[in-house]
Amino acid sequence: MTLKRKGRRTSGQKSKRFKSQAVIEITEVAKSERAASAEKESAKPERAALAEIIKSCSKKKKLPEAEHLHKLYVEDKDKSERNVVEDACKHIASRLEKIDGVIEARIGYREEDLVCHCVVDKDVKIPDEFEGYTIECNHISEFNKEDKAVLDKERQNSQLIPTVSEDLLKIINEKRDSLMKNHSNLIGISFSMHKSKLYEKRGKHTCDDKPCVVFNVKGKGVIPLYEEMLPSHLGSFDTDVRNSYFVRKVGGSPRDLHIDIKIGCKISTDTGSGTIGGFVEHKSVPMAITCAHVILDNDELGRLKKDPKKVPWGKRCYQPSKNGSNMIGTLHSATYNKYVDVAFVKLDPSRLPTQGVFPDVKDKTECSNPCNHCYGVF
Repeated sequence: MTLKRKGRRTSGQKSKRFKSQAVIEITEVAKSERAASAEKESAKPERAALAEIIKSCSKKKKLPEAEHLHKLYVEDKDKSERNVVEDACKHIASRLEKIDGVIEARIGYREEDLVCHCVVDKDVKIPDEFEGYTIECNHISEFNKEDKAVLDKERQNSQLIPTVSEDLLKIINEKRDSLMKNHSNLIGISFSMHKSKLYEKRGKHTCDDKPCVVFNVKGKGVIPLYEEMLPSHLGSFDTDVRNSYFVRKVGGSPRDLHIDIKIGCKISTDTGSGTIGGFVEHKSVPMAITCAHVILDNDELGRLKKDPKKVPWGKRCYQPSKNGSNMIGTLHSATYNKYVDVAFVKLDPSRLPTQGVFPDVKDKTECSNPCNHCYGVF
């Protein structure tokens, strides 16, 4: 009996070669790679031509066609034309920011669409030169509303001073620097006791009762060019992206007297000084937030740590420094322990904040006893 084997000649059989399945697969992969390489090489002249057209527009101080910019960005897989794309986007943003009412403009992608996202303080008229571009205008008053809605819910549930797990704070501190570096629209990282859902769908907004990491971004849903989406989880915690905007400065040092006090202003007592971190309302009473160690001395902190009820109620607070006419309010409540370092100051009606703005901070240290708490979890 004659045995037949693949690739070998048997009696009465003509010589025939056989390829193993592995060889066939490798060959197909090689063909596919060659085809992709050939396609990439053929695309280079077209990309180069697009890049030259866009550079020419910039030199002539004209806007490139939106379709040209979109096509170059999408096809620029190896990022060889990244400088051309980014320079064109900077030019577009600068032109938008010259329009009356536009505070700030950024270029990015909402899903598959190239979008120019503008922060505005009034209705604006977009010139004809932007024909073909998708322009999104968000009024500055619309920012931070989602944050406020969640904060109101936390206030209703008495969660203004939550007990935060050490794991949550640890993961934020571990990831903070790399996230801020790699996501240019990210302006703050904090935490919340509630995860916000469906806020953009009016009437359907809900909050899940679960601790989460909060990403405050300018232009929610618009991903900056050459950047990835923010992660949906950090460690075992969900993340929550909220549309936010902070006005960085309005002039005047934190150490100057501000009749309408602002976030970042210096706050003082007869034992120390620090920074106002924000404002809240408690039972319709406006209050400033700062650190307990700013308001209280070491002996007071020690007593408070041992017994949370031993708060020196009514301790006078000043802005910018101790002076009878500079008093802004009195201590209402405070918490000081391993996880929380916070104080609430009941504000005098004559010194209430009028806008969510910041003074011009020219140095790094505003606290006479600086620590990480002074700047929040960022």
